[in-house]
Amino acid sequence: MKTNCFILTITCIILLISCRKKDPQNQEKTPETEINHPPEDFVISIEQLLSNEVIISWSAAKDPDGDSVTYSVYIDTLLIKENVPGQKYELTSLQEQTTYSVKVIARDSKQNEKIATLSVTTPKYYLKYIKGYNFPPSSYPAGSIYSMIKTADNNYAIAGSTSFNGDGYQFVVLKVDSTGKELWKRAYGYQLGDSWNFKITASKDGLLLVGSHHVLKLDQNGSIIWYKTIVNYDNGDASSEIKSIREDSKGNIYLVGGRGSPDPDIAQESALTMLDKSGNIIWEKVFKYSYRSFFNDLYIDKNNTLFILGTIEINQRDDFWLLKTNGDGNEIWNKRYGDERYDFARQIIPTSDGNLLFAGYSWGYRDHSDGRVFKINPANGNEIWSEDVPELSITSICETKDSGFMATGSIDVKTTFDYWGLSKLDRNGSLLWQKSYNKVATFLRTNAILSQNDGGFMVAGNSAVGIVGNNPQIVIIKTDPEGSF
Repeated sequence: MKTNCFILTITCIILLISCRKKDPQNQEKTPETEINHPPEDFVISIEQLLSNEVIISWSAAKDPDGDSVTYSVYIDTLLIKENVPGQKYELTSLQEQTTYSVKVIARDSKQNEKIATLSVTTPKYYLKYIKGYNFPPSSYPAGSIYSMIKTADNNYAIAGSTSFNGDGYQFVVLKVDSTGKELWKRAYGYQLGDSWNFKITASKDGLLLVGSHHVLKLDQNGSIIWYKTIVNYDNGDASSEIKSIREDSKGNIYLVGGRGSPDPDIAQESALTMLDKSGNIIWEKVFKYSYRSFFNDLYIDKNNTLFILGTIEINQRDDFWLLKTNGDGNEIWNKRYGDERYDFARQIIPTSDGNLLFAGYSWGYRDHSDGRVFKINPANGNEIWSEDVPELSITSICETKDSGFMATGSIDVKTTFDYWGLSKLDRNGSLLWQKSYNKVATFLRTNAILSQNDGGFMVAGNSAVGIVGNNPQIVIIKTDPEGSF
């Protein structure tokens, strides 16, 4: 009996203990481990992308637990910068046209991480700048730039006029290298009167410079080899001036321009003059096809055929005019181009497909000016295509590396100060884009443009500040293919 009671007692104790363990109110709670979260997602963006550097920034990687967050920047697996202050970083010393995998790691104080990545491809490098050069010293400094050429030594010669001690104007020539470094600058003290065209061109052994009734042969350092006066342009008529000069493959020199005519029925006549290598006149031919006409530019092909661009007045309206002659100045054909507007021819160039292109601008109703571009068959002068360039008074044009064309000139914005512009055309003359540039209270005019080997452009002009034209400067601009500088 005692044994049974003992067994029963033990059984009850075991059951009681078992029930107490299953009672959740009597269980001891195990402390939970605290979870710390990583920073939230964030995004990297590009603020500036250059050929050798990129500036990246990123949104804040917020930490759900309120922990402080630091950032580290990597290129591929290489740590570039740890604990970057702020949310921006400049990656430098990159290679052009190279793809980089950029990684930013956001890390909180508990070492939890969130990663954002971005693929970046650097663009091609283009030399770009805008530089100003003072005109030669004068009691009344001022001047304008009209033409630019690439010289035989792969530098650039820029020509125009500068003040002649407050009494008219004289020649100025600036020579720079491809980076815009000034090599030399010279003024030539020949009075230019009211002339508005000053052209420089290359010769076999130097440079040729014209303006008003003056012709100069220079060496590559700007020293005068010879100087000539073309007396038929020195006739006291304000409209008389030589406007362009070219040398043919034989070394003969051709001048074109316009001047007042002794003929009472002609106000202005066009003239073509041939000089020998020493600047002596061989012959001169005058063209009197209307009451008023003048030649403005000249191109000579490899066969020494001349294509002379000008303006001719017909029925009290000016048209573009193109004349083709042989090397002796004998006419092969002449053609007029235009519409009811007043046309002003500026430049003629050859194209890579064997044709010709000329450009200028037309002034129409309400003082509105548009650029005009014509592509011409040199065999017969027939128009291949022509296009308007809105609101750009074209002063110069060149062919681009993709066989399109880039024009520069003044933008018609009806303001006190000039804007200058660039207009890109495709090979068929369709306008691809147009950009204008200005600086507050500054006159900025561009009159020459050349295509560069890198696909960009060299543009030359002049600037002055304020209504009275303070701080006049020669300006050279080197752009990339999209017109940025």
